[in-house]
Amino acid sequence: MAQNYFGELIPITLSGTRNGFSVSYNIVLKLAPINEEYRVSGAVTVMFARETYVYSTLLKAYREIQQHLPIQSQYVIPKCYYVHQEYLKEAIALQDMTVEGYRPYVHDMFLDLDHTLISLKSLAKLHSLSFILQNKKPQQFEDIMTICVPLTENTNSRYMDIMKDRLDKALKKFPASEITPGNKPVSACMIDYQTTRKCSPAFDVMYLILSSTNSELRNKYLQQLMEIYYRTFEIAIKEAGISSQTLYSRQMFDSDMKVVAPACLITANTALWLSNGLQEEGHVRSKHVWSTKEEKDKAVEKYKTIITTMIDDLTNFGYISIDEL
Repeated sequence: MAQNYFGELIPITLSGTRNGFSVSYNIVLKLAPINEEYRVSGAVTVMFARETYVYSTLLKAYREIQQHLPIQSQYVIPKCYYVHQEYLKEAIALQDMTVEGYRPYVHDMFLDLDHTLISLKSLAKLHSLSFILQNKKPQQFEDIMTICVPLTENTNSRYMDIMKDRLDKALKKFPASEITPGNKPVSACMIDYQTTRKCSPAFDVMYLILSSTNSELRNKYLQQLMEIYYRTFEIAIKEAGISSQTLYSRQMFDSDMKVVAPACLITANTALWLSNGLQEEGHVRSKHVWSTKEEKDKAVEKYKTIITTMIDDLTNFGYISIDEL
């Protein structure tokens, strides 16, 4: 049920015998697109190279760190059984986490409060591992950063071009005068590391809150969401023997949230443009494109409502100024 714009996801069960005993492995095979026309820009190739690196190298380093952390501060990492990096034959064989009880959230377009809180806790644990690695093994951290480089015009101009293109398309939908539950989850497993890069952890937090919650939840629980994230991060850092005050204080986090807000809005816009069926051309297209004008008009209005509430909320929270847009 997961959406994947950059390849295929195939669930597989491998069965056999080992030392006379029956064994089976439930995996998800992630395959890159094999159509060379789709790969002409090189963006997908870079994404898969980075993701195979994350699963085979970065998360391996995180596993080693977690051996010294209590279970409550450990980040859920699927096993990676195999990676293949040959061009047009890229593949990653990952543990199928649905067998462990994890499910994609499909109840609504936006997460409810319980799922948002558990996701932010998981995100905090992931971020703490990066800080611990940088503090405990600085050379290994620097080696990793040669792959997971910050997003700039020089490192990924194609990605930034896509962001700008979707923003231009979005602005055409807005006349200037208009811009103004299931069971409770207990754990979250995050996947898809194709755009992993060195960046402020505030970007992930702001983007998750902005793109995965509705306006009502944000207005009612924003402070609680930020508090639960930072408290989880702080505890994980402390358990590694590191002071969060010197490494990444709450004041630094709050300041970063304001810095990253405009970029998060632009990135959320791109995701929503895709998910609402409005990207009809290019290598990365919407999964479901509308067939009638009435359907498209309805999707445009839905999309405009969501983006407008995002802008209103960010403005009201003091993260952006309407004059900056």
